[in-house]
Amino acid sequence: MRSLYDISACMTEHRHEVLQIQRDSSIAKSAGEIVALKAAGTCRAVALVRLGSPVHGKALDVVCRTSVELDQLEALWNVEVQGVDLFSTDDRIVVADMGSMPFDDAQFQAVVSCHSLEHSFDPFEALAEFARVLAPKGQLFIEIPCQPNRLGVVTRYPSGADRWNFGSLGTLKAALPKSLTPVNWKDHGAILQLVAVKS
Repeated sequence: MRSLYDISACMTEHRHEVLQIQRDSSIAKSAGEIVALKAAGTCRAVALVRLGSPVHGKALDVVCRTSVELDQLEALWNVEVQGVDLFSTDDRIVVADMGSMPFDDAQFQAVVSCHSLEHSFDPFEALAEFARVLAPKGQLFIEIPCQPNRLGVVTRYPSGADRWNFGSLGTLKAALPKSLTPVNWKDHGAILQLVAVKS
């Protein structure tokens, strides 16, 4: 079976995560449209943002990994896209932690967090920071892996690359700061996608 994500373009720096995804064939079965976009060479961040409205201002890609996601988001929206990550391979990527970003309040019309929130030291702190840098009426795009459960709380993984499991779409929605309203979402079982708008 072809790999779920284009490793050379999207996941160069996160091989462990790619191997985990490739082993879980249930993701490919439950997320057919994502697989089709990946086969076309589209980064998963671009697949995610298609759930929302077009963006007409500066955007932020959280843990963008490389410039590939930035380039594809810029081409899709025709806007400037800034990146933030713990390392930088491009002048557009600021080195910082997602829980404490060096950006002004309400600086971005969109914040994209695609397979990054589950790696944060504190997901609630990161979500609050996403809301802080997002302008009113701006969109937050989140995609995270999920091991479904009915606990209704965010749980910590004992080890591995992923630190946090939200367990369900309801738990992810409940974790959002009050200034963010979910407007679109998809539950693929092993992957959760959510778009929220800031009031």
